[in-house]
Amino acid sequence: MEIKYSINDFSKENHLENGINYYVLNKEFILFNKLYEEQLFYIYVKNEYILTKYINKLNEYINWLGSNCKEYVINCYDKMIENNNGYGGLEWYTTFYCISININLEENGEIYTSIDGNDFPGNSWMHNEMKFKEKELILIKK
Repeated sequence: MEIKYSINDFSKENHLENGINYYVLNKEFILFNKLYEEQLFYIYVKNEYILTKYINKLNEYINWLGSNCKEYVINCYDKMIENNNGYGGLEWYTTFYCISININLEENGEIYTSIDGNDFPGNSWMHNEMKFKEKELILIKK
């Protein structure tokens, strides 16, 4: 299931000291094949013009994170996490619960993403952090 977002689906929340604005997604989203309705999704961008200019790229990227990156993320997990105690990428992927997603949308359209979550809902001692540059997973930290 793909969801199409428009500028109206993001509400401007604040202007940070470094000149960056952040917006909250006010619509459900899918991450790793799970539907989330909470406001956990933040976009950091210099101005609304950049958000408007790259909304189609952002839509494609958000939908990729939603359901099209499964094999890639599982394979990265299995390669990056050396001591997983027999807990493989597929198990991790299916039980992962998102706490927040932060996307930095650069002026040139590059997307940098940080995803925080737990192995299971409400299980904060099994915290995970992932970082993406575009569609390249560059860090998984447990």
